Amino acid sequence: MPLARRRPPIRWLITLLLLLVLAEGATRLVEWVADRDYSAPDSVTSDRMLYQPHPFIGYVVQPGYSTPAGAKHAVNTNSLGFRGAEVQRTKPEGTFRIVCLGGSTTWGTGATADDRTWSAGLERVLNQALPPESPYSRVEVINAGVSGYTSLESFVNLKMRLLPLEPDLVIVYHAANDARALRRGQFETDHSHVRRSWSEPPETFLDDWLWWSHFYGVFRDWKADAAARTLAGRLYVKHYNSLPKRNADDIAPGLENFDWTLREIVALSRLHGAEVMLSTFTWRGGEEPTERAQDWKKDFAPILERMNAVATMVANQEGTLLADVRRRGPKDDSDFHDVVHFTDSGHGRVAAVMAGTITRSGLLLRPPRSGAKQEPRAKPGPGAKPGGSPAVPKASGEDPDGDG
Repeated sequence: MPLARRRPPIRWLITLLLLLVLAEGATRLVEWVADRDYSAPDSVTSDRMLYQPHPFIGYVVQPGYSTPAGAKHAVNTNSLGFRGAEVQRTKPEGTFRIVCLGGSTTWGTGATADDRTWSAGLERVLNQALPPESPYSRVEVINAGVSGYTSLESFVNLKMRLLPLEPDLVIVYHAANDARALRRGQFETDHSHVRRSWSEPPETFLDDWLWWSHFYGVFRDWKADAAARTLAGRLYVKHYNSLPKRNADDIAPGLENFDWTLREIVALSRLHGAEVMLSTFTWRGGEEPTERAQDWKKDFAPILERMNAVATMVANQEGTLLADVRRRGPKDDSDFHDVVHFTDSGHGRVAAVMAGTITRSGLLLRPPRSGAKQEPRAKPGPGAKPGGSPAVPKASGEDPDGDG
């Protein structure tokens, strides 16, 4: 009598299933501790992804996105693709509307929830401090920051998606992403020397079926090019880190470009009747815990100082408000999630600086704009070259605000 074919005991299958469940759970625990995300759907353009391509800006935030329940850093976007609560396209009567431009430091990387970002904190503080004699019944702040954006993307975003919302004030908090364009390669005014068009890695059958598995995401990273799944991997030219570094004294063209972009944001905003508040950019002080962070600060801190000097000069010459976040904002290590991104407490301190600058300006006491377009109110001061580009501030060992 022939022997019956032996079948794997059912306990083998149960053991394999338990091992996979444990691997999935362990991966998610490591993610929670290390504040990373190994999930597979990073590479697919779908409602599972935070970003989606845009024909003119490169990419925007996906409307209606939400992180899974219990996420360490919870994120929700509204129907217009901005982080936080729903916003009406038509500005409600009696509302003073603010839009905040910037990269991940404005978006709120490091904040544990939407209402812990500095833009949300700014809205709370301003509504609490709204004077009884103000012609406005409430202040609304729209977080239009997008991770990875430079001032160039924010300028296009302002023109195409934000000015139709009729903001009364435009806040600009930019520097770090622009600094990456200044630091490497042969500088081009459109940043094409370091940036490329949005590119999606090809989606596989397993990606579609195992989109929920973070353990599979680890396998995918090992199997393929992990950088292709990151936001930077989609935006920057391949081998960006191998591009030659520009000498700190050879970044004048990039600083001029940053200067002009800020001026263009001011001019465009005023053309549509909105005031502008520029800001200095800040980062964590002291010794960094990792070699990578130490290298980043060594490379970029001198550039950021000079960019702060540019923002200060533009604010003075164009007659805009200036929030001096570098001097008055977060200082303690507990306020920083990493070198430049804030924790909840850091976001709160940035909000306080922004709110103080706005309330002291008396902007909330001015009557609502009639809708008439405004001409730029200030001409470039003595720091500008007649008929040419603005003078670029020289490097200095002091804070750009002269505080030392």
